[in-house]
Amino acid sequence: MKVEKNFQRFGLLTAKKMPALVLLCCLAAAISGCDNMQVTSGEQLKAFEDAGMGNTDAEKKGLAEKPVKFNAYKIAVGDILELQMPMVIKDVLVTQNLNDPYSSRVNEAGNVCLPIIGEFSIINKTLTEAENDITNAYYPKYFKTPPAVVCRVKDHMGERSFTVTGLVKKTGVFPYPTNVKYSLVDALSFSEGVDVVTDPHYVKIYRRNDEGNIVAATFKIDSKSFSQASNVIIKPGDVISVQTTPRTQTNRFLADVLRFNFGVYVNPQSL
Repeated sequence: MKVEKNFQRFGLLTAKKMPALVLLCCLAAAISGCDNMQVTSGEQLKAFEDAGMGNTDAEKKGLAEKPVKFNAYKIAVGDILELQMPMVIKDVLVTQNLNDPYSSRVNEAGNVCLPIIGEFSIINKTLTEAENDITNAYYPKYFKTPPAVVCRVKDHMGERSFTVTGLVKKTGVFPYPTNVKYSLVDALSFSEGVDVVTDPHYVKIYRRNDEGNIVAATFKIDSKSFSQASNVIIKPGDVISVQTTPRTQTNRFLADVLRFNFGVYVNPQSL
């Protein structure tokens, strides 16, 4: 009797409680196998891969399979814009040693410095909008006919980050430099890996397509799918959510129960 009271004092499992816990573990183990998330494939996967901001430096090295669609991109602070302008503008600026194409970085005020005009607001505009506004700035004040202006983003600086959330050790927003390409495995390493107790097996990645709509894809990240996860390319602006499922909830519940009764951590996966 005294021994049992000491067991209860320290939160240890008594023999009377053992059958109930065994039954609980069996039920939990059965529930833990109920993960049924569908991995994205086919046309839906292709639409997901086509969406999102591209990595221009990666393209130069042949790492991207298709060109980035810049027409829907919103110009951000820190971006370097490259402008193709008429020769007459270049002739005016010969003494300033400015080459064609002309490049300018978007400053903190959201402006670029244009030849002849000077400071010009361009923040949060698409490239098409920027081209039209720049043309209108030169015509008719400086030109008798509208000049042809072609604008492209030479280097992305705005929005170059990705987010990791969900069942990981460290959630957060992480920088995405212009001269690298990250895989899903790389991105998870920034978050110090997945939660070892819940042992999640699925990840959902969200990104925007050219129309501004959010598209998502689900991938498996268990030990058997590691090589496939290393082939999933993360793009700037992606949100990576490590998913909660019935299985992860069961693992958490078992870990909490076993920790309470025995006073030590027991990995439910080892049962």
